[in-house]
Amino acid sequence: MSGVKGKVSPAGPIVRTDGQHKGNYYVHHAWSVGGVPPTEIKEGMERLRRELPKEGWSIEKYGRANSKARQMQLEAFHDGQKYLMQVEALIRSERGTDGGEPGNSREDLLSFTVMSPSYKFPEGADPHDE
Repeated sequence: MSGVKGKVSPAGPIVRTDGQHKGNYYVHHAWSVGGVPPTEIKEGMERLRRELPKEGWSIEKYGRANSKARQMQLEAFHDGQKYLMQVEALIRSERGTDGGEPGNSREDLLSFTVMSPSYKFPEGADPHDE
């Protein structure tokens, strides 16, 4: 829905048990899209803000982070499936990072994290088995 077509980071969902009641788990999936100009990343964030509600997502937050970098963030919750999505526009070339100057070599990207609701492991299953 972002419409950003760039280099996608290697990703894969992982099962997480930390912070859950014993026997519960959730699925955490993080990836990013980079290698595109900052304008495309900004437009992608705006498209997500407009398009996600059409697909059953409620926008819970859309605005600047409360950090020194003040990057744009979006947080959405899927009303039916109960998934949480967090998206950040990391425009490093415009602000510099690690004390660097604007235009440094760190890549601009759109960072995604999607988390499932909590699920209960089937009786007898070990959450640490692969």
